[in-house]
Amino acid sequence: MFFVPTSYVPYKYENDLEFLNEIGVQNILNISHLDPTEIIEVFTNFKAVITLRLHGAVYSTLAGVPTYHIYEADNSLDVIRDTFGESVPLLHISDFIIGDVEKIHQDVQRLINRKDELSFSMRQCIEENKEKTIETIKNSLKSYF
Repeated sequence: MFFVPTSYVPYKYENDLEFLNEIGVQNILNISHLDPTEIIEVFTNFKAVITLRLHGAVYSTLAGVPTYHIYEADNSLDVIRDTFGESVPLLHISDFIIGDVEKIHQDVQRLINRKDELSFSMRQCIEENKEKTIETIKNSLKSYF
């Protein structure tokens, strides 16, 4: 198991790397020097990703890796649920805190067992949304040309 910080902002309380170091986590994979394509390539090597960051969810889904997203803000719902539907389970942070760790572990194991199916589904969602976005942009730009 690795902890992969995806927020490296200069503000201490929003910097995942500083937080993980502060609480004594050992298995940290620092990806701050990588570009997005390289980060996605790193994520392709994981069996599954459990993430509390929207960027972690985006990277793992783009890598086709089963993703379990624990979210706090509604932007995760807008991006992840609207794009990937049921392919990416979402759990609110407050439910995670009071939740059953064994159930979460079982849920993640089920995701791993369905990796090929979920990977295909996530890639299909990405392609469908890319096509919709391109069409929307084309239609929006038509009024300018």
